[in-house]
Amino acid sequence: RPGSEELVRIASDELHYLDYEEALAFYEHFRQWTTDPRDIAFLAANDRFYLLTILLNRRDALHPWIYDRCREVEGSPDGHLDLWARWHFKSSLITVPGSIQEIIRDPEITVCIFSHSRDIARAFLRQIKMELETNAKLHQAFPDVFWSDPRKQALKGAEDDGIVVKRKTNPKEATIEAWGLVDGQPTSKHYRRM
Repeated sequence: RPGSEELVRIASDELHYLDYEEALAFYEHFRQWTTDPRDIAFLAANDRFYLLTILLNRRDALHPWIYDRCREVEGSPDGHLDLWARWHFKSSLITVPGSIQEIIRDPEITVCIFSHSRDIARAFLRQIKMELETNAKLHQAFPDVFWSDPRKQALKGAEDDGIVVKRKTNPKEATIEAWGLVDGQPTSKHYRRM
């Protein structure tokens, strides 16, 4: 829950209808308006572009086309094959921040990243792992989800085992795992997101 009810109204009624320049102006206003971690967490959970560019510090994603793709993915996230050209932020927009956003919305979720080979899938897992281990903004906004010292506190954290965040349940699957389609698909695993 955010600290500000006004933020709930803006997020539900206005935010996803803003154009790129209006959104950047809102983020600047928001930065001056509040430093409440609950508000920052709420906005990150409900605005992928904010999560990507502000909390994950991907300044290279500050572009109107990428902003529009964020809104497109948020508006209809499932049941699509995104055939954007190489270097058009598919992984940087969908795989990495999308997985992190799913986790901050529901720490009990289990996610599997599949790729042709496990090495490729592990590269994405490694990028997510680095964010979850070293991103102080994520730790401040989501202390109930992310470990303050994951190398010591997390039960799993290796690329072969997956990443586990703070959660109340104990499924056999890690919070997020990486597997290849041609070299060792998982057996007897049940993921809520793939």
